[in-house]
Order: sequence, then C-alpha cells, then structure tokens
Amino acid sequence: MKKYSRKNFTLIELLAAMAVFSVLLMVSLRLFNGAQRIWLRSEQKTDTFASGRLAMELIASRMQALLYVNEEDRLEYPFFINEKTVWFASAMATGDGTPRRHFLQFRLVDPASTTFTNAGTLQMIRYSGQNAKGGGNFFGQLFPSYGETKRKRRKINEYSKAMDHVEKVFKAVEEDNQDNPTVDGVETRATAIDICENVIDLKFTRFIADDANSKLDADAKSGDTQKAPYLVEVEIKMLDSRDSFIKWKNAPASEKDEIFLEHGYTFQRAVLLGKKGDE
Repeated sequence: MKKYSRKNFTLIELLAAMAVFSVLLMVSLRLFNGAQRIWLRSEQKTDTFASGRLAMELIASRMQALLYVNEEDRLEYPFFINEKTVWFASAMATGDGTPRRHFLQFRLVDPASTTFTNAGTLQMIRYSGQNAKGGGNFFGQLFPSYGETKRKRRKINEYSKAMDHVEKVFKAVEEDNQDNPTVDGVETRATAIDICENVIDLKFTRFIADDANSKLDADAKSGDTQKAPYLVEVEIKMLDSRDSFIKWKNAPASEKDEIFLEHGYTFQRAVLLGKKGDE
C-alpha cells in the first residue's frame, strides 16, 4: 500500500496567502462601501424629491383655495405677498367635507439663524381664529373678540382691522417661534407646522395680467403686495441632508454655491390664481 505523507505549509506560503486574502478583502470592502454610498445618496435624493413635491403640492392646493370676501360690494382678498413670504385666507374642506377657513402663511425659518434650532425649516403657520367652524359672516368665522379687559371686548368687523390683526399674529409666531401667541389681548390659535427641512431659500414671484398686451408681467420690484396676483411662481432650494445643510451653513460665502451644486436641488411650481375677484 502506497503511503502519503502530509506536508505542512511553510511560513512564506502562509504569508503569501494572507497577503492575497487581505487584498481581496480590501477590494471587497471598497466595492461594498461604494455601493453603500450610492444607495445612501439614492435614498437621500428620493427623500428630498418627496419632501419638495409635498411642499409644492401643499402650497399650491392651499393657495388655489384662496378665499375672498365681499365688503360693501367690493371683492377683497385677505392676501399679502412679497419675495420671501405669503399669507392669505384659504377655505379647505376637511375629510368629512366640512369647510374650514384658515389664515395660512408659508415662510422659511432663517437658514443662517443661530438662535433657532429649526433653522432652514419651511413652515406653514395656520391661524384658525376662534370660530373656524362657525357660521355667519367672514369675520364671525375667523376672528375672536379682543380688548384690554373682558368688559371691553370688541369684535373685529372691519376688513382693515382684520388684516392688521392677522399680520400681528403671524409676526408674533415668527419672532417667538412659539404657537398660540397672545395678540390683541387674546390667546390665538396660531400653530406653526413644519413641512420640510434643509431649505436654504424660498422665493415667491408674482405675475399680474396685462390685458392690453395679453401677457403676464412679473411684479417682483413693487415691494409688498396686498392683492392677489394672477399667477405666483414658487421656488424652493433645499439640500439632501442635515449634514449637507450644516456644512453649507458653516461654509464661507465663496463655497456655498459649490456645496449647493453638489448636494442641492431646486423645485419650482407655477400656481394659477386667475381673476377670482372678477367672478
């Protein structure tokens, strides 16, 4: 019978085998890390696009439900817009079909702020008033009575006073970054709802109809406008993650554009309001 002898590996052979295994392991890890980075980037992109589409749809649907009131045979829009913010009255139905009237504001918490931890958050501020479900006229549905004392309460029953009141409510929520501020002696029902994060710019461009020339003219240089335009173009610029946002926020001005080109996305939507006041 033939006998076989077992030959042991030499030290050189073991070292060579370990070296080959190490190289293969490093290559595998690099391939895995690369695939993981691609997957994470794809997930971030998907989440960013979903947030951007949701924000645009929310702004467009609420704005197209714009509410106007008839005061002394004039159709008045409770509406305010400039390049950075917009607020208006909107009538959106609830799940059971019941109409709910709110004042809504869309605004961006200053991305460069060092005071608020939610810097770069796109918010919808909703002010429901005291009687949002109630019947009666426009003022009775939305506005509380107010005054210095309970015995001196008076109701808001004029359009100009209503607009002043709403503007003060939104300003109070913005400055304090808190819900339900007390305005005109009344604890309001104004709530800030976060829509999406990592936003570095929010821009509204309004267009007015030029019937004489049958075209739309941008009204971007006229300052604040308290009249609903024919069309509003909304633009949102946002980054793909909080890490990218912090990197952008802490970067010098000369590097911000480069960071946005690598990690940012721009969303645009045209919201047609038309000539509701002429109906």
